[in-house]
Amino acid sequence: MNLNKQSAEVLKSINEKLPTGDGPKDIERINSYWPQFDKNNNGYLNLAEINSGVRYDLKLPDLFPLEPVAKRAFNASKAKMKAMTKFGDEYVSKAEFPYLIKYIRDYYRYWAVFNEIDKNHDKKVSQT
Repeated sequence: MNLNKQSAEVLKSINEKLPTGDGPKDIERINSYWPQFDKNNNGYLNLAEINSGVRYDLKLPDLFPLEPVAKRAFNASKAKMKAMTKFGDEYVSKAEFPYLIKYIRDYYRYWAVFNEIDKNHDKKVSQT
């Protein structure tokens, strides 16, 4: 698929800012984002903290409203591990954070490609 210039730039930025590998350098880079997201230092992230971290700390391009991407990544990552505390199922823990970053990357990329397909911007794939 040939993407328009804006979508191609978004995907390039995502690839540069969001590591997905499991190697030591990628894990270290992902973990370096944690303090930027967990500003209150409570060891958990809620959806608002994630939205803020992606928008203001990672500074991903604002191609579309970010909430659908962040919400899907939030829900997918908080379900990756068994909760260790009573709050665990409601928030993303530091242990789940690498999953969150990977899901944000994946869902952001899916959304950018979908945005390219959705020509009339009604959030549906229409027959042409």
